[in-house]
Amino acid sequence: MDYLERLKSIAAFCMQHDRIFIYGAGEYAQWLAWYLGEEKQSIAGYIVSDGEYIGKPSIDGVAVCHLSEVEFSDGDGIFVALSEKWQRKVCDSLLAKGIHSTDLYCIGDPLFVVLQTWCAVVCNRREERFSESETSCYEAKFHAILGGHQHIEVKRGFGYSIGGALLELFCQKKYDMAEHAYTLYVIATKEDPRKNYFLQPNAYFYNVFDDKNFCCVREDNLKFWKYIFLHHPEKLAVHTDYGYVTDVMEKSIERMHQGEFRNTEDGLIRLDKDEKSGRAALEKMGVHGDFIAIYARDDGYYKKTWCAPMDEPLRIMDLYRNSDIRTFLSAAEFLKDRGIASVRVGSFPASTLQVDAIVDYAKDFHSDFMDFYLAKHCKFFLGDHSGVIFFQVFWSKPMVMINLPNITGYADGSFPFVRERDLAIYHKFWSKEKNRLLNLSEILEIEDLSDQPYAYSGNVRVMEEYDKCGIVPIPNTPEEIRAVTQEMLERLDGKLSYTEEDEMLQSKFWAILEPYLKTRPRVLWYDARVGRDFLRENPWMTC
Repeated sequence: MDYLERLKSIAAFCMQHDRIFIYGAGEYAQWLAWYLGEEKQSIAGYIVSDGEYIGKPSIDGVAVCHLSEVEFSDGDGIFVALSEKWQRKVCDSLLAKGIHSTDLYCIGDPLFVVLQTWCAVVCNRREERFSESETSCYEAKFHAILGGHQHIEVKRGFGYSIGGALLELFCQKKYDMAEHAYTLYVIATKEDPRKNYFLQPNAYFYNVFDDKNFCCVREDNLKFWKYIFLHHPEKLAVHTDYGYVTDVMEKSIERMHQGEFRNTEDGLIRLDKDEKSGRAALEKMGVHGDFIAIYARDDGYYKKTWCAPMDEPLRIMDLYRNSDIRTFLSAAEFLKDRGIASVRVGSFPASTLQVDAIVDYAKDFHSDFMDFYLAKHCKFFLGDHSGVIFFQVFWSKPMVMINLPNITGYADGSFPFVRERDLAIYHKFWSKEKNRLLNLSEILEIEDLSDQPYAYSGNVRVMEEYDKCGIVPIPNTPEEIRAVTQEMLERLDGKLSYTEEDEMLQSKFWAILEPYLKTRPRVLWYDARVGRDFLRENPWMTC
């Protein structure tokens, strides 16, 4: 059943019944309700299983009830709007209550993607009137895009986090630029699709998400794509099997193991038309020469943008990933003495910073465009691993990663590091039980979880295991951060040299890690050279 037929089947089911119920009160139910609302179909009620917690007594004025509280009658139809893993159990419960199978319609995972795609375009500030001139213009544009192709492939893009969105764009630019097809991305975000003004996760992101063979729906082309969805739906092929987890995240890890996941190109996206405003913004910030981008992860951005409550896995994640911007001060002062400014990137930081050595762009000057501009023009990046680092992915800029919270992980977004270019230093891992630092082999043994299910990501699952095992993360000291910063600057200035001992220590680290990786194809790692001084001072990393 193709895209158009799937939607027609929903309408046909509604026409065959007097009352429509939705079994479910979560994401699947919400998107279905939005679609039904736009089609002027009323909903008699939402149903949840007996014993399930009802978070809200109603959704958009329609009551949410337990199954035992609902009195069904002939002519009732029920959409089972739940993930496929729950549908069999729910359908059995409904059949046991005397509901006929022909009165049940399961909204499976593929149809959910279709609903999301349709609502994100057609239901967004719905407007179906098109002037004669618009119609003529849109028809010409549509046929120019289509060219000799039979259809336009539509993919639901990932916009729930900035890191994931940027990684998806990078993969499209670098790996999926097919000459024979045109791809339209419909970016799914946390915004209400009926009132989406394309501000999340980053407004400027939509400006650069395009090329000759793909684009995304955004503010300036929304009405055009509405026209196509409404008047040429037969030419749209919704790729219901496409997903961020399988097609971006897991494929990136697969490419890592093949040695093909590296960002060695410059200019995967262009900022030419906005370069002047970027230079003006730098001047306003007081940055007149070379600068680096620095980033200390905290919970400020997360609290501002995350719509769900903080649960235990996320609390544990913060414990292992957050750091203190003040630990960067020594490195920033070192750079300032050499005429290099340090610009704190990110947005909504939890802490303020008033020191001469660091420009607090994240707190005082943030703009969605400058996130990209700073990534393009910085001398190198220095900071924690988080979504903000993926602004760097489009330019081959050196990366200095600090406070890396794990050695390996799985099922998470991966940055395409280049070992010959990038540097990294890690947390130290203190065992309460052993009353000492764990060595590399012991840490890898704890991290060996890539076949296990996870709540948010495989990396979060690894950190949950750390917590369970009583592993205390010891963040990098100001001295360690300064040392690896100096190492990178020496490299860029052509003054870096490594001793035979340095190379031996580096080889010992990789001699332990690489055999581990070869037998675990789902595992990700940070493919950057370990900082020279850090490796000298931490023998646990080589045994």
